[in-house]
Formats: sequence, C-alpha cells, structure tokens
Amino acid sequence: MSKVYIKKVNSNINIDLTNINKQRAEKLQNQYGKSQLVSYCSWLLLKKVILENYNVDIDTLTLSYTDKGKPYFIDSDIQFNITHSNDIIGVIISKSDVGIDIQEIVEYKSKKLAKRLNCDSFDKYIVLARFSALEAFYKKIGTGLLPRPLTANLTLSQQVKFIDSSIEYYLSICCDDEIEEINYI
Repeated sequence: MSKVYIKKVNSNINIDLTNINKQRAEKLQNQYGKSQLVSYCSWLLLKKVILENYNVDIDTLTLSYTDKGKPYFIDSDIQFNITHSNDIIGVIISKSDVGIDIQEIVEYKSKKLAKRLNCDSFDKYIVLARFSALEAFYKKIGTGLLPRPLTANLTLSQQVKFIDSSIEYYLSICCDDEIEEINYI
C-alpha cells in the first residue's frame, strides 16, 4: 500500500545539515535559499513518515541515485518519491515503485508547452493536469522528463485538485499498488 503525505513548508525552521543523511546533506550543500529549505523540509517529512510507517531511520540507510538521478536506498526495499511546488511538499512511500508530482495551476500561455505535452487545448487546467500526470509517471519509472516529445500511454493512480491559501494545485500519483491514504498535514 502506498501512502501520500502533503505538507506546507515551515519557513521558520533552521536548517541543520548535520542531523540528516550524509549523502542528502552533501546534495543540499549545493542549494541555497528557498530551494535548500524546501529540499531540507522534504527530507524531514520523508524521514518522519518512514519512521512512523516502517520503524526505519532513513539517516542510517545508504542513499544512492540511478543514472537518471532517481534517489533510492541501497539497503532497503522502501520506495519513495518527493515533490514540491511553491511551499507545498509531498512524499509518497511504498514497497513498490512510486512517482508523485505537485503542480501549481497557473496561466500558461505557451503553445510550445501544450504541443510538447501533446495537448489539443491551451487551457491551463488541461495542460497542467497532463504535465503533472506525466511528471508523476516519469518519476515512477525513473527517467524524469527528458527533452523529448512527452507522449506516454500512462495509467495514473490518482489525480486530485486542491487549494492552499487560494492557490490551486494538481497532485498526481503513480504507483503499482493501491493508495492507502493521502494525508494533508
């Protein structure tokens, strides 16, 4: 069963890279400002939910990356994926392959994006729903969005629209098993 957790970033948190996984801390040292804060908070959320669900401290695990950059733990069968948009972060955990994406719904005026996504419409809801679904799918299979026409026959596990502080978002989830729950914390 997959579990999803969505949370707003606490901008008052102090970043302490000495209290997290060494490999993750090294990656975060190359980020600054909001990007570093969001990545750090995402890691803390992942750490919390894996400890609660699997009784495993991820900071004791060995983090590695596929050749396409998808993170995974060498010494665990726990699968995860992280996403963020603005100050909203999300993680999904499972024992099977997973992908998750959050996209802020904004007015896209670029016909190029719609064409790249193989959309017949330029409506922001249609374009961003497709983009979010593809992002979750490609994150699940571990390829990421490569510079190619983004066409895929995908089966999305779930897609929901939600609002936080009057900002609309799409949350797209792609997993091999059932989604046990989506937690907005």
